[in-house]
Formats: sequence, structure tokens, C-alpha cells
Amino acid sequence: YSFQRLESIHAAFNEWFKIDVWKLLRTPTTQGKRITTFDERLNQIIEFRHSVIHRFEFDIDFDFDEIEEVLNCVMLVVEAFVDYLEKDRGLTIRGRNYAVASSRE
Repeated sequence: YSFQRLESIHAAFNEWFKIDVWKLLRTPTTQGKRITTFDERLNQIIEFRHSVIHRFEFDIDFDFDEIEEVLNCVMLVVEAFVDYLEKDRGLTIRGRNYAVASSRE
């Protein structure tokens, strides 16, 4: 499996762990003023990475705000995945101190 394509990530996680990655990634979310899905945004991030690494292209409009948006998207995907593992699979990942730390933010 190649973890540079969402289709392959889904296939691997589905085969190995019986986790439906599409279900997690296709949940609508708000990014700025628009509604999008994680898979749409992650595909854009992966394509941007491919253009930089493989074609030596760099979007000069990719500024601090865009970088911050990309990082926020990745964090939201990680949070959604951890939520799934904790709620649907009954795993404890964050620990009980996480709720206390999160409530302080």
C-alpha cells in the first residue's frame, strides 16, 4: 500500500483494522467560511506535497494563513480518528487527564 493516496490508506486500514477511513474523512466540516470534507482537503494537501517534492513547484500564494489552515486540518483529522478509536473501538488514547487539560483551553 502507498500512504500517499487516500484510496490506498482506506484500503489498508479497512483490510488490516476494519476501519472505514472514508467515513471519517467524508464527514462535512467547516474550514474558514466554507464547508468541506477532510478527504477533499487532504487530497489538496497531498497534491501540494507532490508538486513540491516531485516537480519542484511551489505556490507563492502559500502564505502563513494557508500553512495554519493545513495544520489545523491535519489536527482535525487526527482528532476525528482518535475520537473514532475511543468511541467506536473502546480504546483509551488520550487518558483521563486530557479532558481536564482540554477544558482549560
